[in-house]
Amino acid sequence: MFEKDNSISFSLRTTSKKQLQDMLLKFLHDNMRPFSFNDIHERCAKSESRSAVQKAIDSLVSREKVIEKQIGKQKIYFLNQGVDNDDQEVAEISQLEQKVDNLQKSLKEKEERIKKYEIELKQLSSKPSQIDLEIQQDDLKIKVLTLTEKLDLRRASQGNISESDHDIKNIQDKYSKMLAEFRKRKRICNNMIDSILEGYPKTKKQLLEDIGVETDEMVNFSLNV
Repeated sequence: MFEKDNSISFSLRTTSKKQLQDMLLKFLHDNMRPFSFNDIHERCAKSESRSAVQKAIDSLVSREKVIEKQIGKQKIYFLNQGVDNDDQEVAEISQLEQKVDNLQKSLKEKEERIKKYEIELKQLSSKPSQIDLEIQQDDLKIKVLTLTEKLDLRRASQGNISESDHDIKNIQDKYSKMLAEFRKRKRICNNMIDSILEGYPKTKKQLLEDIGVETDEMVNFSLNV
């Protein structure tokens, strides 16, 4: 930045165009108010020719370092505060802008990494923990044990059914034999009664009553086979 000094004057023999422009910029920067050409020449560059000062001011105006305003018939000049007139400050600002850009890029990368970590954390949170897995394992063991016991009972029950089927078959065989014997004896008995009836003067019913025999029909007995 410029150091404030309201009494600046350079020798015409040693002042270049750039030095003159820098001198004018410093003067306007230090005072920070509008000046007419005569004021600038008188207070800042009295040792310089009026034409040289005017050319320097016109150059600064064309480069938008200085603003020119027409007030009636007179022109005034003042520093364009929207433009950085210090090359060193321009360099510093450029460096700062570069740092800001680098920081923004770094921030963006970190934000992307954070998002990635958040997604991974969410995925891990949705998975069961070691304790949850152990609890599930214990539950499965209990279920397996329960099903094994039921299976053993079912197998034992099926074994008993097989034995019962065997017993039933034996009973059915015995029943068939007894039924065959019953029919055989019934047939023999009927044959004997029929033989007696051939010489018996009464009816078959009377004969059966006399000898004390009851038929299946008389007692409403029906053998379901």
